[in-house]
Amino acid sequence: VYHSNAGGRTDSSMDVWGPAYPYLKGVKSPYDPELVWEVALSGPELMTLLNRSGYRIGEPAAIYPLAVTPGERVGALIVQDGAGVKIKLSGEDVRRVIGYGALKSAIFEVKRSGDEFVFKGRGSGHGVGLSQWGAKGMAEAGYSYEKIVKHFYPGTDLVRVY
Repeated sequence: VYHSNAGGRTDSSMDVWGPAYPYLKGVKSPYDPELVWEVALSGPELMTLLNRSGYRIGEPAAIYPLAVTPGERVGALIVQDGAGVKIKLSGEDVRRVIGYGALKSAIFEVKRSGDEFVFKGRGSGHGVGLSQWGAKGMAEAGYSYEKIVKHFYPGTDLVRVY
């Protein structure tokens, strides 16, 4: 598996999706170019998106994190409405609800600003496996394809199969 930009560090498959694969561990990705983004949504907009995705909740009053992965991705957060109803979502669930094009990765912080919730983050994609921009940066720095593959997929061996 691969993604666009790890935002500086990949995560293990277990931390993002649940199943653990021994070659999908979190590693540093220092050659990722900086990619920062911001999305602002009003409470009613966020409520509509959540309800459309099957979450029954009123207008959000607060959003707070429960867990963050070693790669700084939101592992879980709580959305609470004005009546006190709470729902728990993973960072990937939030990306699906809001839209992958808007919430480019699960490396984000969310803060209330007036009537809006402002999501500020970095990176692009799920963050598991090879970072395409990180691999490009490593190649431009002189790393061989073997070193790049072994970096992003630790414990693997490249072998000819034909």
